[in-house]
Amino acid sequence: MISVGDTICLYGKTSGRHCNLEVHSKGAECDGAAGFVLMNGSVGKPGDSGGPWDHSTTAYGVHHGECGAGGWDAFSIASRIPDSMPGVHVLTQ
Repeated sequence: MISVGDTICLYGKTSGRHCNLEVHSKGAECDGAAGFVLMNGSVGKPGDSGGPWDHSTTAYGVHHGECGAGGWDAFSIASRIPDSMPGVHVLTQ
């Protein structure tokens, strides 16, 4: 499970790989939807949406984009994706 203060990585098609952001909060609201993880900065660029947030062999979620007044990066937690995207299945082992 991911915790506030954890440092994880984003891989974006446009921006590449970045491993220098910490989790700022969980359960944030973005674009009228709740349950996002909010990072403490922004490295994502247009075209990175849908890219993975991970660390080592653990996938944490899918990049959403900037969120909130600070424009910080946000992502959907992988375990919530089936709830928000009917027909999409997350493979876990």
